[in-house]
Amino acid sequence: MAAIQGQQYFVSAAIVAAELHKAMLVAREISLTASNARALALRAGHGAAGFRAITEFIEELARKTVTASKDINGEAVKMSRTASEIARTRDALDRFHQAFEKAKDSPI
Repeated sequence: MAAIQGQQYFVSAAIVAAELHKAMLVAREISLTASNARALALRAGHGAAGFRAITEFIEELARKTVTASKDINGEAVKMSRTASEIARTRDALDRFHQAFEKAKDSPI
């Protein structure tokens, strides 16, 4: 049971990391597209001033998405480390318990 629970933590951390990676790739693509669109708006001059504001907003949103993804990924790494520590601790406790049970009837 403890092993299954520990595996669930590892699987959860891996799923979070994979989804964050996808989100970061999309955010980077959006940021690049927004940068290109902003450059076009700057070339277009005064007539595209409204478009420039939209591209800046999209670029900022992409930047925030990348930052948030990095922060969440850091938390996922912590979750994975905690799951490893829990799994190791449970394994050690199981081994100590087995050793105790084996030694319980031995004369001292």
